[in-house]
Amino acid sequence: MKNLFLTLLLSITLLFALSAQEAIMTTGGNAAGSGGSASFSIGQGLYTTDIDAGGSIAQGVQQAYEISTFTSTDETTTGRVISVFPNPANEYLILEVADFENNQLQYQLLDINGRILDNQIVTARQMSVTTTLLIPGTYFLKIMTNKAEIKTFKIVKL
Repeated sequence: MKNLFLTLLLSITLLFALSAQEAIMTTGGNAAGSGGSASFSIGQGLYTTDIDAGGSIAQGVQQAYEISTFTSTDETTTGRVISVFPNPANEYLILEVADFENNQLQYQLLDINGRILDNQIVTARQMSVTTTLLIPGTYFLKIMTNKAEIKTFKIVKL
């Protein structure tokens, strides 16, 4: 009887002590694509972040979930109507200035850290901005005249 009691006590202790990956979550699931698959959960209390030169990944719960509406056409404070499409982009973006006048308009393509990846003078009403060499992520397309910012578009590269 004493051995049975000790075995039961030891089993219960191990049951509570060995709960390594336990969390109460609100939702979760699996995602799969051509690059692989991943399981995810929303609602865990702990997370870790790994960062290297190629980017960063955060694992765990309480990850930010952002819903963004990408407006690609906007009338700026100068009265110009500027469009950027398609957004999200895969190979290229089209920058369109509706009332184009050759007056020192330029664009800068920046990464999420603010580094300038491309800087060109706008030479036509419609220009193509190549995105094939960019890794998937979020970028900014800043439209400027005489070094003054007119409009910045948030761009997603697929």
